[in-house]
Amino acid sequence: MAALPAPPVTAEAKRAAASLVAGCKVNLSLRITGRREDGYHTLESVFWPLPGPCDTLTVTRAAKEGLRFSCSDETLESPGNLVVKAYNAFAAATSFAPGLAVFLDKHIPYGAGLGGGSSNAAALLLYLNALAREEGAPSLDGAALGKLGARLGADVPFFFQNTPCLVRGIGDVLEPLPPDAAHRFAGLHLVLVCPKVHVATAWAFAAWDEKHPAYTLTNRVEKDSSPLVRGIRIQNDLSHVVFERYPELKKTLALLHDFDADAASMSGSGASLFGLYSDADNAGKAARFFLDTGELVFHHIL
Repeated sequence: MAALPAPPVTAEAKRAAASLVAGCKVNLSLRITGRREDGYHTLESVFWPLPGPCDTLTVTRAAKEGLRFSCSDETLESPGNLVVKAYNAFAAATSFAPGLAVFLDKHIPYGAGLGGGSSNAAALLLYLNALAREEGAPSLDGAALGKLGARLGADVPFFFQNTPCLVRGIGDVLEPLPPDAAHRFAGLHLVLVCPKVHVATAWAFAAWDEKHPAYTLTNRVEKDSSPLVRGIRIQNDLSHVVFERYPELKKTLALLHDFDADAASMSGSGASLFGLYSDADNAGKAARFFLDTGELVFHHIL
């Protein structure tokens, strides 16, 4: 899977609106490996990009310097939105602050563990960097852009690459999966279910800390019951604490298994869940079942 290219900025594009599509990701695995003295958690995770659900950022040039941001969900129109923070961070780093009106058409559920906010930020940063280069303004090289993105959110640099990755550290160390590992998943069906539940990432990690007050790498007890699917162990260390608070998510996970999933798990800190299926018929039955119950469902072939 090729890295996400920077959107081209032509003379016509400067006068017209540019449409930036921001996809999402799932964590095929998420293993907490430690907790640093500063409170940040270290982890190992496999990130896999998905084309849907996706958001669209419509960017229109404006005469006045600065950003005017709006969103299809008005509750997300705040200075804390990662789109706004991305614009401000890029302007601070480069002194390039073009006049932009950005409308975010939001379809990736927030609080779902799909990285929607990070994907939005990455899309705008790539656009700004390409625009700066086109206009001969100061821009950032790949390393500097990656560091800037990481300061906004641990998932942002992943969306610059947009290819299956093994993620370590606090989410800032990315290693593309070897081609043979990624190819082993080719043809596997992924059914993604997005329940109408929002799980705060900060709460999930805090709840995990309460359950593991003396956590170290040496006292971790491994659970070998996690299924191994084509060389990747499908597990999520946060699922236990999330399921305690949101038992309906555990029921959804069980239903994914009922359709003979090879494995099923939670993405990120939740609330989205996914099932992996070798059998296309089983995947189709699972997707139709959840659609019939009114859930937001996406069926992908990896």
